[in-house]
Amino acid sequence: MRAVAPVLAVLLPPMAALAADGRPGNFGPAPARDADLSAASLGACDPGSGAASFDRISACTDRIRASGPSAELYIARASAYADSGDRAAAIADLSAAILFDPDAAAAYALRGSLHLKDEAFRDGLVDLDRALVLVPNDEQTLRTRAFAWDALRAYPAAIAD
Repeated sequence: MRAVAPVLAVLLPPMAALAADGRPGNFGPAPARDADLSAASLGACDPGSGAASFDRISACTDRIRASGPSAELYIARASAYADSGDRAAAIADLSAAILFDPDAAAAYALRGSLHLKDEAFRDGLVDLDRALVLVPNDEQTLRTRAFAWDALRAYPAAIAD
């Protein structure tokens, strides 16, 4: 038992820091949520804010810690991660956004396009199909799915999209 105490002393501080991130599944109480979380209220976290991707990531992380996680914040931070080139972190945030809001078409569409960039066409098409079920005839999602069909040489499906 005495040997376990030093190991716990090493492991517990990183676990506490991990819990502060606000990601689903982490330890610790969930912070209170914002009642109104529109794109205009995202501030520097907003993809259209013009802030650098690192600043947007920091702003979104601060908002998640302060007001609690939400699909909108995870989508905004995923967009910043994608802009910075960290597709794995972006996909993780989009998956978290989908856990918070299974009907978040934007999360499916963005995650699908990121899968396509990684040449994971099957996963990308599944997400794009789900986004189109939620928001039929979304022009950008249809264009992205057409690209995927074209890359797979499924030309009739690409033309249909």
